[in-house]
Amino acid sequence: MRKSWRILLTLALGTLFLFGCQKSPSQNVVTSKNNGEFEQNLQQTAPAGHDLGANLNYSDTFFSTDGSVEFEIALNQDLECNTLPVIKVSPHYFTGEDAQNVAQVLFGDAPVYKKTVTSATQFSQKQLKNKIATLSSYCNQQALQDLFGTSSDMSEEEESIKRYINYCTEALSSAPEQDPGQLCDWVMHKDESNNNVISAYVQYKDRKYEFSVTSHNSDDYKMNEIYINLGDGVGPTTLKRILYAQLCRTPKPTTEQMTSVAEKGQELLDELALGEWEVYDTSLVTEYYGDVPEYSILVKACPKINGFSVIAGQKNINLTNSDTFASTYGISSAQIRFNAAGEIIEFRLDSPIDTGETVNANVATLPIGELQENAKTFLTLSDSKTNFGLPVGYPEILETLYGEKIVCKEEITQAEYGLSRINIRNSDNEFYYVPTFAYKGVAKYQGKESGTVFQSTDQYGEYVQPLVWINAVDGSVIGQ
Repeated sequence: MRKSWRILLTLALGTLFLFGCQKSPSQNVVTSKNNGEFEQNLQQTAPAGHDLGANLNYSDTFFSTDGSVEFEIALNQDLECNTLPVIKVSPHYFTGEDAQNVAQVLFGDAPVYKKTVTSATQFSQKQLKNKIATLSSYCNQQALQDLFGTSSDMSEEEESIKRYINYCTEALSSAPEQDPGQLCDWVMHKDESNNNVISAYVQYKDRKYEFSVTSHNSDDYKMNEIYINLGDGVGPTTLKRILYAQLCRTPKPTTEQMTSVAEKGQELLDELALGEWEVYDTSLVTEYYGDVPEYSILVKACPKINGFSVIAGQKNINLTNSDTFASTYGISSAQIRFNAAGEIIEFRLDSPIDTGETVNANVATLPIGELQENAKTFLTLSDSKTNFGLPVGYPEILETLYGEKIVCKEEITQAEYGLSRINIRNSDNEFYYVPTFAYKGVAKYQGKESGTVFQSTDQYGEYVQPLVWINAVDGSVIGQ
């Protein structure tokens, strides 16, 4: 039952992921003050020794105005709220030099080649022989079923592998001894979408990695992304599956390995020369193929601004909205996926920034109690369609599939105080990082009449995720 509705939801959510944005509360009470109050408060300096720190040890229960969401606050933490600055930042647009440095940091002196139209004849003899040797072990049903964790017939995939092996074998006679690819010149060029791009691949330890850099700067949106992924995209899908299995079918990573990988991730980010980054989460990813687990370690990082920590998890909402606190540039983030031995599987860095002027080094902020009340007001005005902890459009699809209203219970388990990003009025090329109060928590969805729990914990997990960000300078909600 669970598997069937997950398939339906996956199909239905495809288009929503492309175009959806989080629903705002039905009233506009504390959200998006565009009345000049922020600019006025920005000039105020906190008194010497000002400290908003608080012991948040209390419980509370309240409901959204329509009754569809129950909020439970259960906090027991000391919250440090020392004075923080307001700092200007701007998008950092990737250059060829940036891309080359990333490749050097991650892969050392491994050669990087331009990506072109692919065929077997573009491989060296050694590369073709490696492909043949790797795939030859999977020319039978049992090996393929073990690899994919299935008892289904794999005849079609088996035939595909055999055809590709024959193709590579025939190409050996005319293949050069050395990689025939053209070394990357690290020059950005325009693609069909008017993006500045570098498309390449890295030959590293007898494995290939796709290496793509994309930069876009125009009025519609601004984007900077570096993405590196195991595999060169050539040959049957089984080839990539084998590479992942080779790296990830290991004993479960130990605590020491998790710590070592997190430290390695931080060291690599420090060497990138793409701003200051701070690792905030290191998690074990377990994927099963039949009964066989594959383990990887995901390291996530967010920027630091002049040494000040940023609250992790700020959402990209309404990227092209004209509202003061909307953004045309994605929230800065980085993540690296390793295996237990610390070998890279995937790397992604989005929306880096250049740090500019410190507008106010010790800006005055509102009392914690007022920030909490504003957060509560905003949450009260939400409803079960606000997508707490679920993808955009998920609750609506559940209601359609099951023919009943969906209600939500949200447990607020964590408060944070740090910097987060907002737009600067009438500018889409600069942003402020401002002091911010945030609530995070865990959401559970269920049918109002049946009580059926719809959220699949193995798909989305009962993880602590963002709920509401409050601008501590003027008390408005960030991101709505």
